[in-house]
Order: sequence, then structure tokens, then C-alpha cells
Amino acid sequence: SLNNLANRLSEVGDRTGALQAFEDAWSGLTSGTEIHLRLARVRWLLQQPGSRDDVGDPVVSDLAEASLLCEQVSDDPRAAGESRRSVVGTVAWVLEERPDLADEFVAKLPGWTLFQPGEDLMGLGNQWLRAGAWAAREQFLSDHLHQLTEPEVRAGLRLLCFQQPELGELALLERLLDDIERDGLPAVLAGVGPIFVLREQLEEWLQTTDWHSSERYLLRHPNLVGSRDALAVLASYGDSPMIRQHRGLLVLAAAAGVEAAYAARADAEIAADLGNELIEKLQWDAIPALLQSAPGLAKHLFNVAYLILVHSAIDHREDGDWQPDEDLLGMLREVGTPEQCQVAANRLRRLRKHHPDLPARLSSLADALVEDQPETD
Repeated sequence: SLNNLANRLSEVGDRTGALQAFEDAWSGLTSGTEIHLRLARVRWLLQQPGSRDDVGDPVVSDLAEASLLCEQVSDDPRAAGESRRSVVGTVAWVLEERPDLADEFVAKLPGWTLFQPGEDLMGLGNQWLRAGAWAAREQFLSDHLHQLTEPEVRAGLRLLCFQQPELGELALLERLLDDIERDGLPAVLAGVGPIFVLREQLEEWLQTTDWHSSERYLLRHPNLVGSRDALAVLASYGDSPMIRQHRGLLVLAAAAGVEAAYAARADAEIAADLGNELIEKLQWDAIPALLQSAPGLAKHLFNVAYLILVHSAIDHREDGDWQPDEDLLGMLREVGTPEQCQVAANRLRRLRKHHPDLPARLSSLADALVEDQPETD
């Protein structure tokens, strides 16, 4: 091991080589590894015979450098937290072994490395973390506001947040207290409360165990349907198929109703009919939502291709002439009957007739669907 190598070098009088062995080991590796090895070197130094004589400077130097690296590493909160707490633990251990270094540590190390939270602060932090639902957190803020806004508690909370960056809920408390200090408790609760309640509702909806329960939940919470805030929160959860489907359901439910959206999700035939209905009603934004909500539509290639082509014709934003995607058009003609193509084309022509403000691209698509076939009713 590295310690054994350093011990052998030290035993033959090569203390410089022993220290260099650690440096060689971390050279070119990640900051997290360097932090770990610098702390290992600190422990090795203090465990050497006669360590009280001349190890103070290298110990302080390694701890200061490890602390600086910790402040630069933040991409992975969990890894950053582990490194920072390792530094805190090593500093505490060194002070037990060498209390004479305390003044030098205070002068040369950042405050977070020396901070040990008291019972009161830990109690407040744990109460906040256990509060869970926003209603309980509102009550916690109201009940403990005087204590939470004491300068000593605020300073301790900032240091605790730095030591434990993976506890996002603790950082949330710190941000809320900043806002409360600036705007007051009532204004902050009124401003952020609805968003937190919305987030809780969305998480409960996502956690329903079956589609029937999911539908019932959405019927009981109509505020989610079509909500831009709800869609934004879902978008922050990533882009997994499940999240895309639930975002689609919110948009589709706003256009067609909750029951119709869930029926389309469950039945491809219903979804195909609903797609035509959305076109007839000019509900263009709901077309992508239908495609996201109803994976069963993949069995109906004609309808999928038709919906995508129609939406493309409506949503075209680029300069120049629009042309339907040849691959989709070819697939549509291949899987659809002439009668299906004619019905689809007639639908678009009627829309243009009754809504002349619609883009002429719809007429171009209708012509492409049937080529030279005459319009029929």
C-alpha cells in the first residue's frame, strides 16, 4: 500500500521520498482522489515517530490544499459532500492529536473545515428535513422563524449547507430564509407556496400505481390540466418516456378532457379518432401531446404519419417553400388505402375552405396525399 511504501522510505531516512510517494500517486488523477490522498498523507505524518517536531507545516499545507480543492469540486454534490466531510473529520482528528495547531488552523484554514454544528442547529435542520409536505414546512417556518433568523443560526446553517451539499432541502431552507429576510415571511409563503404544492401534487400523480388511479387523481386536481407551471415542473424532471407521456396527458386533457385523454392512451382506435377530431377543431398543439400520450398509436402507422405531416405543415417556421417529408408520405401511401388517403385529403381541403386563414401548406399536403385523384365527399 501507499502507507507501506512511505514507511519503508522513511525508515531509510528518505522522508522527502516518502512525502513524494503520495504526490506521485495523485498526479494526474481527479480532485477527489487528490483530496483523499492528501488527507491520507496528513494521517501518515502524524503517526510517524517524533511527529510533534516538524510536521506542522506539511499538515497545514495539505489540509489547506485539500480544502481549496473541495471548494472547487461541485459537479457531483454527493461526492463533494463526502470530500468536504472527510476534510472536516480529518481536521477534528488532527486537533485531538495536536491541539497546539489550533491557532494555526484558525488562521490558515477556511471556517467550514473547523465547524461542528451544535445540537440546536442539528435539531432545527432535522425538523425541517422531516417536515415533508409544504404545509408542514410552512408551519415550521412560522413556529421557528425567530430562532432561524438569529445571526449565529444563519451562519451555522450556511456552513452546514456547504458541508452537506447533497441535502438540497437544507439548501432550500437557506434560500427561503434569504428571501424571508428580504421580503418577509407572508410574501415568501404566498409566492412560493403554490409552486411547492403543485410539485407535491405532480409527484403524487406520477406515483399512482395504475392508470385508473392516475386518471382519478387528475380529475380531482383539475388545476394540473394544461398548467404551464405543471408542464415546466415536469420538464425539470427530465425527458424519460414516462415524463413525456405525462406531459402529453396534461396537454391532451386540456384540449379533449381527462376521460378522453386517458381513453386515447388505452385504446389506439380511440386515439386515431381523437387525432382526426383535434385536426377538425384546429387544436394543433394537442397533436404532439396525443402522440406522446398514446404509444399504442404506433400500431396505426397511417394515422401516426398523417398526424405528424399535418402538424409539420401547421408548425413550419422556416423560410422557403414547405414540402412534406418524403419518407412519411411514402409510408402513409404504402400502409393506407386509396380511400383512407382520399378521406384524409378531403378533411384538409374542407378545413382550408372553412378557415381560409390556415396555411396553404395544408392544401399542398392534401394534393400530395392523393396526387391527381379528384376530391370526393
